Amino acid sequence: TYEYCHRKHVRQFHKDNEEVTADFWLGKFDAGATGTLREQAGGVDAVSVEPSASGPSSKYVALVFTGGTVCDLTGDERRVEVRFFCGQDENTFIANLKEPATCKYTLQVNTPVLCRHPSFGVAEKPVKYIQCTEVAATEAVEEEERVLPAEQAVEKEEVEKHDEL
Repeated sequence: TYEYCHRKHVRQFHKDNEEVTADFWLGKFDAGATGTLREQAGGVDAVSVEPSASGPSSKYVALVFTGGTVCDLTGDERRVEVRFFCGQDENTFIANLKEPATCKYTLQVNTPVLCRHPSFGVAEKPVKYIQCTEVAATEAVEEEERVLPAEQAVEKEEVEKHDEL
């Protein structure tokens, strides 16, 4: 089970019969590391994700949490980057947790709150209107007269072929 407390901490724990049997702090909010990440992204809050086979590109806001429980495998403190995405669901929830490197995590949180921000809203496709123009009756008659001689020529050719047989 994962616990996320906004701008406070991220924790992973296991429970058996309401008793916590394992508890790992993935990190505490680190404003300095979050600022460094934003600088690396060009000083913007929203970071674009490249398109992938799983779907279109999307944007997210990231917060960095450091100083977690020491990792047995690396000896380093655990850390997590929490990425907030615009989620069309009405609730905010943890959508995904990945471990791209040992004891270094990426937590995806989907929230409808970001969808209201102009940088994150789902872009509406432009509406294309069809404009109909009425054809005047005289134009329709002229068109019909142009087609009729061609049809008559085909019919005449068909009759001549049939007569030859």
